[in-house]
Amino acid sequence: MAHIAFVGMFPKEPEHPQLNEDYCGHNEAGDIIVVSDGASESYDSRTWARLLVRHYLERPAFDAEWLNEAIRAYGEELNFSALTWSQQAAMARGNYATFLAAKCIDGNRAVEIFGVGDSIAILINSDKFETSFPIKNSSEFAAHPLLLSTRPEANDFLNASNFASRHSARFDTDSTSTLLLMTDAIGAWCLSLIEEGDDKWRTLLTVNTTQEYEALIVRERETRRMRIDDTTLVRLSFSE
Repeated sequence: MAHIAFVGMFPKEPEHPQLNEDYCGHNEAGDIIVVSDGASESYDSRTWARLLVRHYLERPAFDAEWLNEAIRAYGEELNFSALTWSQQAAMARGNYATFLAAKCIDGNRAVEIFGVGDSIAILINSDKFETSFPIKNSSEFAAHPLLLSTRPEANDFLNASNFASRHSARFDTDSTSTLLLMTDAIGAWCLSLIEEGDDKWRTLLTVNTTQEYEALIVRERETRRMRIDDTTLVRLSFSE
């Protein structure tokens, strides 16, 4: 069965945790996990990321209708008239966030991954890297990611004929499997270390406390191996 072994979140500004633009959540059974990373250049991406996660956990079926429902829900939560004119102008440009969902299927013998943007899922089998999605190579983190927006016209990519196949993947799992779900800063760090053959990434397989996780992030930021940004890690384990 699937088991959420660890969840860690650490803000880019430790003294201001309320500004963390990452968000993650899971259903009661723990077999659906969602991660979203709000874009810092947006005015209110923190709220948007949280709404995307909550909405998927309420109705886990991503399509254009689902996203339009989320956009409407965001608009209903927003008191637009209470914003300053500069805030209203920023809101008109839209808020943006990545989206990564993992759903255990086939009696927990596989995980269905859906991803838009550069939050990443990495599958480990028998303590060895197996595959990742939607990012396959650490160099891809340098590109501007595709993001979900509160502006419907900015989500036109959903109409592409290959959208579903391009943004979905299936990971087959067994009792030796571990699934890591991460936002971009820690995901880029992990994938680059795997590519370099540096076993330091394996720390993510054993970290079990908030203190251990935060110490890892601080240490790697200080060495400049990890970019300073909000960091989220969810580790999912499997057993017979």
